[in-house]
Amino acid sequence: EVVPFVGQFYDRCSTNLTWDEHGNPITIGTWRGWDQGDPMAPVGFAFGVKRELATAEQEVKDMVLEATSCANSRDNVRVWAYLDDIVILVPPNLMGRAISIVLRHLQTTGYEANGGKLEVWCPTGMPPDTEPELQPCWREDGIILLGGPVSTITEGDFSEPPVSAIGTTAFRQAVAEAALKGTKVAADKVASLPAHSTATGPAVWSGLLLLR
Repeated sequence: EVVPFVGQFYDRCSTNLTWDEHGNPITIGTWRGWDQGDPMAPVGFAFGVKRELATAEQEVKDMVLEATSCANSRDNVRVWAYLDDIVILVPPNLMGRAISIVLRHLQTTGYEANGGKLEVWCPTGMPPDTEPELQPCWREDGIILLGGPVSTITEGDFSEPPVSAIGTTAFRQAVAEAALKGTKVAADKVASLPAHSTATGPAVWSGLLLLR
């Protein structure tokens, strides 16, 4: 149902306008990608990478099984995503190989990974010696998964992807405190809305400017 709807807008060349230094309009036609600011773009992106993510996960599972000869280790492997944020759950010494597999599959969709945002962590608190190329990405205290705060992964229970910060107690506490501080700042701005109301600028408009 979604594809025919989106096709009405993307089954043709999109026209974009810009201007040169003399103020003359320049027309730019695009056949690939989503238009900037299109509210359908997140849905389209998620559908676009879904199949390749599933295929990559199966290949990573098979790789882990072959490397460890342990069926249980394959069951605990996961590859999931929150839009373009990819999370890979594998034994530490196989992370480099798993990343290569996932990126190879996603590249067929046009996905380009930002290596500067790569973060790696494991419960032992020590990076594996077998993955030297991942040393710059190592985080000793923990990492935030999918942008959410505070919980842990129960061993062997991966029925639901964690939406949390995982790591040391101090790290998770710091993430929770930062989230609480951000919530308080937003709440204080909401509480101050009546003071910003004017005849030409209603409080709700002032609130949008304050909270954006």
